[in-house]
Amino acid sequence: MLREILRQLTTMKASLLQFNEDVQKLHGNKTKEFYRENFLNNFHLPINGEMELKELDSYLKSDINFKGTVEDISRIGGSNIYDFVRRSLSVLITDEVAKEYSYYGVKKKKIFKSLRLCDLLLGK
Repeated sequence: MLREILRQLTTMKASLLQFNEDVQKLHGNKTKEFYRENFLNNFHLPINGEMELKELDSYLKSDINFKGTVEDISRIGGSNIYDFVRRSLSVLITDEVAKEYSYYGVKKKKIFKSLRLCDLLLGK
């Protein structure tokens, strides 16, 4: 009886190791490459028009796309949050597009905080 229990434990351990390996493959670099390729292939950066910005916002509404883009954008880096946001925005949108927005939409500008891009940059 003890041998049978040991044999079953060994079988379960082998199955668990195989399962863990399969999960690592699914969750590994292939997933990250998929996110990166999707984001970079879908958008010509920096975005230079309202229509393209709306397309990006729609793209980011999907949780999968959002998480993948967070990984890509986080690689831009910066010495502090201000530097990170400034550098990221310069990669993502042109100055002309940025001039049309303010965080709260004051002075007849469009509201930046309502965009999913704002959530992306501020980690919401």
